[in-house]
Amino acid sequence: DIKKPFRETSKGKRSSSTSEPIEHHPTGLPIYANVIITMKDSAHVAWIRKDSMHLPRIKNNMNDSVFNPRMRYSIKEVAYIPRIRNLLLLMVMAIVIIDAKYLLLANESSQYIDDAEHRMLDSFTSNMFEVVMRRKRSLVLHVGPQNTGEDSIQATLSNEESEGLLRSDNYAYITPDAMKRSRSYQCNETITTGCSRTLSSDLIELLENEDKNLVASNALISDLDDSRRQAWVNATKETRDVTVVVDYVRLHELLRNRYNEVHAAKMADRKWPGRRGFYKPPPFSDYIEKMDDFKYHESVRTYKEWAKDFKVSIFNTHQEGDLATNFVCQETQGANHLCNKLTKENQRKQDSKSLSPMYMDYDTLAVYAFEEGLIHENEKRLEVAQAIQDHHEKTNEYIPRACPTKNLRKIKRASTKFEQWALMNGASESDSDFDSNWADFDESWSMALENGHLCGVDPEAALEEEGWQDFFRLRYVQKSSQLYFG
Repeated sequence: DIKKPFRETSKGKRSSSTSEPIEHHPTGLPIYANVIITMKDSAHVAWIRKDSMHLPRIKNNMNDSVFNPRMRYSIKEVAYIPRIRNLLLLMVMAIVIIDAKYLLLANESSQYIDDAEHRMLDSFTSNMFEVVMRRKRSLVLHVGPQNTGEDSIQATLSNEESEGLLRSDNYAYITPDAMKRSRSYQCNETITTGCSRTLSSDLIELLENEDKNLVASNALISDLDDSRRQAWVNATKETRDVTVVVDYVRLHELLRNRYNEVHAAKMADRKWPGRRGFYKPPPFSDYIEKMDDFKYHESVRTYKEWAKDFKVSIFNTHQEGDLATNFVCQETQGANHLCNKLTKENQRKQDSKSLSPMYMDYDTLAVYAFEEGLIHENEKRLEVAQAIQDHHEKTNEYIPRACPTKNLRKIKRASTKFEQWALMNGASESDSDFDSNWADFDESWSMALENGHLCGVDPEAALEEEGWQDFFRLRYVQKSSQLYFG
């Protein structure tokens, strides 16, 4: 609850004047009163930290009403923009210097101003105006996390026609190759500063010398530590106005990707059971049932880390329409030619509502079938898993699934909380977007349950299905015949 009492404002609304921490939200960050949030259809104002996960209680004179995560909140920053303040101060200083110069020239003391002093004043005045009027070129840096929209965005921006339209809009695209080279982060070590990470020389030169705005996409830099992120600060602080773009994906749609990434990395060699290097991931349903941390989200982590040094924009990947088109039109401000072209091409196109790929389920079924003696020992695990996927997608053969029961309610509650976090931090710009977003969220959750996207394959039950028995028998015979007849 908000600790200090509300006070009446001139417009009849009440607001809290506290700047003390209210409490800690689930991720452990203290909540400070630096943002005003006004509830739709309400005369109450509450203070809350903009990037917090906390859902406060709003008090009124009649009763205590619990914060409704589906109520629209308008967020207004209390702080002014430091850059505007600095520019105004520089302008005032320049005016004072000019006035002082001409005051001296206008009276008798002008005789003491020699040519060197004239040049110094002229140079200083010129430099002051140059600083005041200088405008940094922008850098739109898409950092994922993961590969949420990276592939689609890169494919669109790297297109030859797209690059041409970007240039007509005063933008240039940093290629994936140039971005990946920046991952090395060489250490420049000195006695006074120790190890100072730097970007690649090619990338630094591009950031400093390219006269156009820049846009780049690379999910590999979503989880940089402080020293490597500082390399981006050092490379851009004098030349670029940086906006970091972080993708937001709903938790219940993200879990499958998280599971795939964790376990796919551990089974790179894809060995069969009993062979050196073998790794057998747990079924996805077991992974869901054993979840105990519902406060972690990759998008929140990435947002918090990059926001230490840069302005961060949250890109909602669940919007209607083509993902790459939405990115260009919303995040690359001024890229109107490319935005218009993509909008016309994709006006009838909408991204599929399908959730994360389920290729790990096919691997689980392959391993279980091998253990049951249904797969020839000379088969390769990766090839069998791919064959199972191809057969399933072609025939829509039924795959029995094991679904979690214990954690579904916790997942729904956590997913709702992260959705509210994204909306409060800019993923929705209008009341209509806000309301439709919650309708889409409900549809997404219902579809996840209906289609079994929170479930994992039940391999034992699958091998009792006649269709899968026939599939494995036929493949075994084909492999044996191939080896026998050469």
